[in-house]
Parts: sequence; C-alpha cells; structure tokens
Amino acid sequence: MSEAHPDRDQLERFMLGELSAEETRTVLQHLLSDCAPCRAATRAMWDLAESTEAHGGADPVNGAEALTAGPGSWWETSNRFDYDGALDRVFETVRRVNSALQRERTEAQQLLAELTRHPVERRRLLVQNSARFQSWGLCELLLSRPVDTFAEPREGQDLGEVAVALAGSLDPQLYGIALLEDMQARAWSYLGNARRLLSDLRGADLAFQAAESHLAQGTGERLERARLLDLKASLRTNQGRYGEAIGLLNRAVAIYQRAQQRHLLGRVLLNKGQVCIWTGEFETATALLRQGLALVEQEREPKFVAVAYHNLAYVLNEMGQPREALALVTRARLLYFELGETLKLIRLQYTEGKIALNLGRLDQAEGILREVRKSFVEKGMAHDAALASMDLAQVYTRQGRHTEIRVLSEELLPIFQARDLQREAIAALILFQRAAEADAVTLTLAREVAAKLHRLRQDTADGAAF
Repeated sequence: MSEAHPDRDQLERFMLGELSAEETRTVLQHLLSDCAPCRAATRAMWDLAESTEAHGGADPVNGAEALTAGPGSWWETSNRFDYDGALDRVFETVRRVNSALQRERTEAQQLLAELTRHPVERRRLLVQNSARFQSWGLCELLLSRPVDTFAEPREGQDLGEVAVALAGSLDPQLYGIALLEDMQARAWSYLGNARRLLSDLRGADLAFQAAESHLAQGTGERLERARLLDLKASLRTNQGRYGEAIGLLNRAVAIYQRAQQRHLLGRVLLNKGQVCIWTGEFETATALLRQGLALVEQEREPKFVAVAYHNLAYVLNEMGQPREALALVTRARLLYFELGETLKLIRLQYTEGKIALNLGRLDQAEGILREVRKSFVEKGMAHDAALASMDLAQVYTRQGRHTEIRVLSEELLPIFQARDLQREAIAALILFQRAAEADAVTLTLAREVAAKLHRLRQDTADGAAF
C-alpha cells in the first residue's frame, strides 16, 4: 500500500470537496493507487452518485471520471445525501474486497504449484485460456519473487513471460482497466529485468517500452512509476548509459522520499551507489551505499543487503581502506551462507583475495586467487577468470616471480577459447601474454589490463560491481 488509508473524516470532506488542493490530490492518489480495497471501495461512492437523479443532480457516473468531473460534479451537491450511510458502504466494500483479495492470495499458492508442474508453453496457454488461473492474486505472486533469485536466469525470463500473458488475460470488468494497465506494466518491467540479466539488452529495451506504454494508460500511481524507473536504470547501467541511469534513479528517489517509503528509497540509493562505482566516483558511491544500508530492511531482502555489503567492501578496498572492507566481507559472507548463494560466495572470496593483496599478505592472496580463478574457469566464467589472472599477476610481479607469470600466461588459453569473452578483453590479454613471454610484465601493466577488463565487465554484471 502506497500510503495510509484515508480515515472516515477525510473521505467525508473529500466527498464534500472541503479538502485543500494538496489534500484532495493525496486522497485521490491513494484511491487510485495500488491499494485494491480502497480503489474497489470507491465504487460504493458511485452508488451515491446515482441518487443525484432523484434530487435533480448530475447524471450517474462510473469509475474514476467521477473524481475529476470538475465544477458541477456529484460531490458539490452531496450535502443532500446520507453521508453516514454512504461511508458505511465504502468501508463495508473495503472489508469485502480485502477479504476477496486475501482469498485470491491464499488460493494463489496452490494455483502456482499446479501451474509450475507444466512446461512453460503450457503455462502460458493455461493462464490465457483457463479462468481458474486468471487471478490477480496469482499474478501478484508470480511477480513477487525477485528475478535474480532463480538458480538459472532463464527461469526468471520464463516466469516473466507467463506473468505478461496472465496480466493481459485478467478480466477488466472485475479488476478495472486502469489497474490492469498497471499490472501489465509491472509484468513487462519484470520481463525486461529478466532479459537484462540474460544480456538480452535489446529485448529488455523492448520490454520496458511496452511497460511504459501500459503505465501511461494506468492509474498514474507513483510507486508503480518508481518501480519501473528503478528497473530501467539497471538496464541503462548495463548499457553503459550511466548518466541516464542516474537520472532515472533520481526520479525514483524523489517519489520514494515523498511517499516516505524508507525501504524502497534505500534500495534505489544502493542502486545509485553501484552506478557510481562503475563511473569511478568512489566517495559518492560509499556515501550512497551507507545511506541505503541504513534504510533497507534486511529481513525483507537479505540478498540485496548482502550484495550492498559486498559492493561497499569492494569500493572501500579500492579506496585504500582494506581493513574496513574486510569487516564488511564477514557480514556479506554470513548472509550469503544463509541464502545458499554459492556463486556470490565465490565472488566474495575473490574480493577477499583482492583485500589480502592490498594488505600486502601476498601468500594469502595467492592461495585465494588461485582457488577463485580455478572456480571461475570450471564454471565457464571467462571474464571473471581473466580478472583473477591479472590479480595473480600482480602478486607474482611484486615477488619477482617471472617463471610463474609465464606459466600464468600459458594458462590463459582456455580463457581465450571462451565464447563469451569480448574482443576488447581478448586484445588486453594478448598484450599481457606478449609481455609475459618477454619477461616484461610490470605491476603497472598488470593493473592497467585488470582495469580494462573490469570496465568491460559491466555488460555481464548481475547486481554487483565487483
């Protein structure tokens, strides 16, 4: 729910037109927000409008148009009616609709379990053609799982496609056209985010265009807009369009601040901090990450918090504060263990190796980096393996171990053969390899190649800047 329910006095004064312009806008936005019981309850207010015929008033009206009819609208003559009775109908409708939604949400778990027993194509057919599955509660449930929590990113895309099909099949007579436009916008945004994580950036762009088109026809609810802005900013970050990403996030920040949504505001600040890491604005990134962590609720999204600790540890180490970074690694590790985030634990271990390198603990850094590099190679994560190789090269260079540098250079062969390695990354590694053959690798060269690889990694980033 975006804001608190209007109380009985506010609703009566709203119906009389006695609220200030700002108060009227606030109540109106709530009645047209993501609070389904209040939106449905306003239908009882339209019942009051029908009585105007018997009192020489305006013609009956239906839907949100009655709220914005302007001079001569039904509330200007509503002092002739029984407000207590009308308000009783409003609050009774709130209770009844809320109960119906709760039933839908309870049944949604069973429907989802049944739905997921079928192949993806069959799921789409079921939500499009079977009335049993055409439930608002089921659509909410499908979209409630963060897209980055799936073991395989493809699963998130499959779910998003089913949600888009379901949102487009819900009954407008039952839920209202504007609300269904909001739900379709949410589903397309979800699908766009899933495509982003699969590096289908063009497909993600098309999905967000569809989401914006639906949202323009929706209720105008601010939180739906902020949700879309936040997700679209992640796409712009992956595309290297950092200025646009910051602009989108700033708009989301303004919405969440005004709505006093602390947790969601914290999320956006953390995302903004990540963009600032990519742009090299480490001090700004640190401030944003700290602000965001102070606002987000860990119990609601522990994975998001863990990644934020991880990002902060990374940037503090890059800023020459490895000891503080190490303390944050411990916090992130505990959360990753609880969540069973195996891949994130490997990447956290990589960050720990970089911290050991920064602290001058070269033997420890070598052990960690060799292990991490091996894991990346086994998982086919060529870019990450190449980054770990460059950090190992820094260890060997600082110890004057030229033989190990040449061996490391030869071990780059399986990384070169990876299909997902970008051309620019291959060129940087060839430069390193030639220098290694001539025993000419310097600490500066190893760092420059590592920096180049890290800049290129943004296209495959999955929620963290490390």
